[in-house]
Amino acid sequence: MAALLVDEGISRDLAQQLVGQGFTVIHWLAIGPKGTHASLVFLAAQHRSLTVCTWNRDDFMFAAICWQNWGQGDHHGIIVPKQGKYRAQLPPAQLYPILVHHCADTSSFVNRIEWF
Repeated sequence: MAALLVDEGISRDLAQQLVGQGFTVIHWLAIGPKGTHASLVFLAAQHRSLTVCTWNRDDFMFAAICWQNWGQGDHHGIIVPKQGKYRAQLPPAQLYPILVHHCADTSSFVNRIEWF
């Protein structure tokens, strides 16, 4: 199962619902301050072996590419929206089943970029 670091743009309540279902999910604001640059959130996720779930597609895609290009090895994956698919963020009730699907995925998320 994927262990997630949920970025600050996603509801804390949603993260808690996932934890309540037995998934390993940490909300960024539980470990770091609001407004932290995406590169530092990505770094924290790598140090904790967590897959990042975020609305901030471009910054985290860039961080994942840099991580590998700079010789840091494998990354633990990111889950991001497809470009242009969601102009506005989905409400938690619609995002929840998407995250459950990813949390329940038993395959490795190493170096994966998953789209929703």
